[in-house]
Amino acid sequence: MDLNHTKWFGIAVNRQKVLPVAKQIDKMNARNEQTIHLPQPEVSEQGLLKMEIRQIELSDAKNFITFYNTLVKQTDFLLSTIEEATKTVQQQESSIKKCDDYKQIFIAIEDNEIVGFMGISRNPMSKVKHIANFAIGVLDAYKRQSVATNLLSFAENWLKDKGVSRLEMTVISENKPAIKFYEKNGFSYEGTRHNSIKMNNKFYDELFMAKIINK
Repeated sequence: MDLNHTKWFGIAVNRQKVLPVAKQIDKMNARNEQTIHLPQPEVSEQGLLKMEIRQIELSDAKNFITFYNTLVKQTDFLLSTIEEATKTVQQQESSIKKCDDYKQIFIAIEDNEIVGFMGISRNPMSKVKHIANFAIGVLDAYKRQSVATNLLSFAENWLKDKGVSRLEMTVISENKPAIKFYEKNGFSYEGTRHNSIKMNNKFYDELFMAKIINK
């Protein structure tokens, strides 16, 4: 996926509760009366489901292509068609090599499979480098499991360390669940881009949404 040429309109999720790592530690300390250090991946209340959020690596290229091609088939709220989205492993590796502080991909992994991603891009020019654009995609089978929420939280912390104070994106106006998700996570409506998307011979509006993360 090339973040310079691919735009997403949001994937709505509203997950069942996932306990923060801190609560897991408290529960274990209460039982064992000893300090336990847990790794970063989120652990479910049942202690069975683990989800890892991290930056994409070169070795993820093949799996990311599989994930991405599946995602394109599952949603209309994606700018790229299947044909436009298809990449070779070499092309995907080339994109991953270009990831840096101004263009980055975060992935969500469960059971060694990529189930969601968040792409970040920003302009390195001094007057606007505090702004980051982003896109989130989650496979259908993993919606309502806090994948997007965890990706967003991880990315916000990463971006704050880079000096980013504003997150922004666009979402197609008909994608009501996605709009609700972003509003729930602190994003505000800032304007409308009329007839900006054409698919299935019909025009759609895009809504501009943004969030201040580092005041």
